[in-house]
Amino acid sequence: AQQGAEGERIALLAVSDADARELHWFLGGSYLGRVKRGAPLWWTPRPGRFVVRVVDDSGRAASQELRVEAAVR
Repeated sequence: AQQGAEGERIALLAVSDADARELHWFLGGSYLGRVKRGAPLWWTPRPGRFVVRVVDDSGRAASQELRVEAAVR
């Protein structure tokens, strides 16, 4: 995670085939954005359970369940 002006951020990063040019990121049913292959997508987390999905420009996809908990300070 990285501390930024918006607060803590998480780098979403996927390993893809060499022929992929772009990766499209989704959180549940919401589109988060696209990045070039090998680049992270920075996401500002909020508490909850999510399914993170990444799809390359050839339609290959992967998904992972993610649970975010608020830190007690």
